[in-house]
Amino acid sequence: MTPQAAPASPPHVAVGNLIVVTESLARLLAQENTLLENNRPRDLQPLLDEKQRLTRAYARESAALKSDPLWHTKVGPGELKRLKHSTGLCQELTVSYARRLTAMKQVSEGLVKAIGDATAAQQAPARSYDRRATMYTAGVRASSPAAPVSIALNQRI
Repeated sequence: MTPQAAPASPPHVAVGNLIVVTESLARLLAQENTLLENNRPRDLQPLLDEKQRLTRAYARESAALKSDPLWHTKVGPGELKRLKHSTGLCQELTVSYARRLTAMKQVSEGLVKAIGDATAAQQAPARSYDRRATMYTAGVRASSPAAPVSIALNQRI
């Protein structure tokens, strides 16, 4: 016997569920934005399971609505307005979240580059002038490339 798909919820039920999920997701994104704003990205980890659960619920409820092309005619204007508001808020918070994550990534990458540059500068041989007043690096011929510098960094932010 094959499992049968659950019957689709009536549009007003699916919209109500989607509103609840979207508002919960917006609250979670606001909390994550606050953590990122306060430079506490490690505190995002405990919220990951809830975020994934809400994202799956959002996808499920959205699919339920999309299965009925006339769903918007079967719900009240108040529900539509509330859904548009919660969805808009969730989108704004998602954009803000992405912007904050991008900024943190750029700062982290800049820090890694600065550490790598400082390490390379410390390990580079001293440069000086020869008898003809041309700059040279002790022990390195002018045509040979600089030796590579290895550096190990922690991948975690």
